[in-house]
Amino acid sequence: MNPKYSMKLLLLITVFFFLCCSNNTSAKLPEYKTMFAKGSNYEGAIFNPTGERAKASGACDATTKDVAKFESALVAYLKSTTQIKGRSLQKATKNMMDNLSKYKRQYYCGVRGSQKYIHADFFCDTMGFDWKKDKIEVMDGGDCFFGVEYDLKTGKFFNFYVNGEA
Repeated sequence: MNPKYSMKLLLLITVFFFLCCSNNTSAKLPEYKTMFAKGSNYEGAIFNPTGERAKASGACDATTKDVAKFESALVAYLKSTTQIKGRSLQKATKNMMDNLSKYKRQYYCGVRGSQKYIHADFFCDTMGFDWKKDKIEVMDGGDCFFGVEYDLKTGKFFNFYVNGEA
């Protein structure tokens, strides 16, 4: 067989395969439905699970009332938090507190045992993503990116983290 013909045939088969057999991501249902939460000093997107994710153990829906409860306790918690695992956060928490209303938020609901909690990710830079629709995940970035979880029944915060610096 002619090598030029073989290469053209191989290229044609490859293109056909990718056009016909690849996953069409636009046809998939989204994993989350989103709602918008806004208060006098915050705005964020609530991501509630749909489809298979909603059936998963530990999945639940957060409400704007849940988010308001979380936000009303947040400032006091941040003021009282000065370190994580021996790492001083005084400079970071001061910067976060000074700019807290400028941070965008993404909220997720979870269940551990019978306890419903809110997980919130905070970011001062959307990096061009539509933060109301796209989940923002960042490595490093310092105090521009942090997160915390909040038990809705007990009113206690846990799993607080501030991203490191690269």
